[in-house]
Amino acid sequence: MKTIPFWTDGLEKPTFPEPPTPPDNLDVAIVGGGYTGLNAAYTLAQHGISVAVFEQHTIGWGASSRNGGMATVGIKAPAKEMVKRYGLERGRQFWQASLDAIDRIEQLVNEEGLDCDFCRSGHVALAFKPSHFENMKKSAVWYKDKL
Repeated sequence: MKTIPFWTDGLEKPTFPEPPTPPDNLDVAIVGGGYTGLNAAYTLAQHGISVAVFEQHTIGWGASSRNGGMATVGIKAPAKEMVKRYGLERGRQFWQASLDAIDRIEQLVNEEGLDCDFCRSGHVALAFKPSHFENMKKSAVWYKDKL
């Protein structure tokens, strides 16, 4: 079974004779070279903070290179659950953070001229049964009213 993304086929993997030595004076060390780690490093460096990223494999090795390339709203826990758990205001903040994350991706693509075919294309949710459709209608009303 293949465990690496097909889009890396034919790409030359970077090789290092030995792991690079980090600088003697370092403000922040980030473990993990995925989307989150790289964005944190980029943002810190933009503010003049010395930062190094430590990745066990190659940059983007883990989940960041094994997804469908989609940036969707929300977080792992459903918005209703977040509101129930943390209250309406905090739930709204979590929801807004997910929207802001997509804006951040677009901002980075534009600022850095990244050739990655970024586009905002919406989100589709499908109902397989009439009961699913009814639940989706109720959810749509809840999202409109609460978030």
